[in-house]
Amino acid sequence: MVIIRYNCYTKKVFIKIINTPRFLPDQGDLVIFGDGEHGHVAIVLYANVNYMIVLEQDGYKQDGAKPAMHNYKNVLGFLRYKA
Repeated sequence: MVIIRYNCYTKKVFIKIINTPRFLPDQGDLVIFGDGEHGHVAIVLYANVNYMIVLEQDGYKQDGAKPAMHNYKNVLGFLRYKA
């Protein structure tokens, strides 16, 4: 289910970037996680080769948006806004 949604992005607005060990996302990229049935989407604030700091919201807890640290495990890829 998550992969189908990741593949259904607006090509006029976003560039799809596959997650690879050498790719570093830019600040503002959307990161798409494929963990679980529904996955997860967040906005990249900072990234290095080991982890990312992202802005995310937990839809189950409904506790507002907050920064969080994630590694690249279960990352399907990224969507970058076409400037």
